[in-house]
Amino acid sequence: MSAVNASIDMDGGYSEWEFEKTLDSNEVSQWLTSNMRIGLGFSAIYVMGVFAGKKYMEDKPKFNLRTPMLVWSLLLAVFSIFGAVRTASVMFEVIVEEGMRGLICGPRLYQGPITRFWGPVFVFSKVLEYMDTMFIILRKQRLIFLHWYHHLTVSLFAWWSFGAQFAGGGVFMTVNFIVHAMMYTYYAVRAAGIRVPRPIAVTITASQIIQMFIGCWTVYSVNSWRFDGDCKSCLEHVFYGSVMYGSYLILFMHFFYTTYLHPPTRKQDSKPATETPIVTEPEYVHLTTEGFNLRERKPKQP
Repeated sequence: MSAVNASIDMDGGYSEWEFEKTLDSNEVSQWLTSNMRIGLGFSAIYVMGVFAGKKYMEDKPKFNLRTPMLVWSLLLAVFSIFGAVRTASVMFEVIVEEGMRGLICGPRLYQGPITRFWGPVFVFSKVLEYMDTMFIILRKQRLIFLHWYHHLTVSLFAWWSFGAQFAGGGVFMTVNFIVHAMMYTYYAVRAAGIRVPRPIAVTITASQIIQMFIGCWTVYSVNSWRFDGDCKSCLEHVFYGSVMYGSYLILFMHFFYTTYLHPPTRKQDSKPATETPIVTEPEYVHLTTEGFNLRERKPKQP
């Protein structure tokens, strides 16, 4: 019995649920490669929507989208939690059986049970997550570069690299699921009107920085092993992965520093004392660049 077939019979992480048998990742990979133009089309529409949406909302009142945001965040939180639990269980078994090289270079993501379902679903979820930006634009919140840059590049890279079945994808996917499970749970709680201690926001942003370190290390490992024949990659894969994760790491660290360690100072408004002064710095700026500001700016009482 092959290792893959044997793993299906194992209890725990490798026991497939029925719906996890519905996708063939090899067929999905071929479809993604043959239809890269569709992925590019979604991304082009996203970028145009970002700038056109911001322009359109300039003279429009902001929308109150707390309930839709709660539903959206709950759906993504549940999806990410299931994805994290399922893929992490597989990845742990792979590390025990084959070590880190087997985890990064092995074919389990594309051919093994459980991950052959969650891999394709993960890729398509990156396109759906473009919706995050819609909430920011319609609520007229500050949209920073890292937010839409991160959404755009993750979606394109996931579509292309999964289609080619390049090494390292299992690590990227699992770590992303874990971070998103925490992140979207936080968003759901905040959208429900529950106050969350600031250290939790700091912890989640720090976890994203760790995610980028892991991404950089994974790309470095792939590049080190790609000439040995068992770690599928190419120069373009290593280059794009390095640029993507390297830029994320720099931008997230800068975001962490300016948001938590050295935030902008509050400025005194120059309006007459008879008017209510406005706090120029929001109490809560985007927890992470993938989500949306859930705490409204409130006038400071005189």
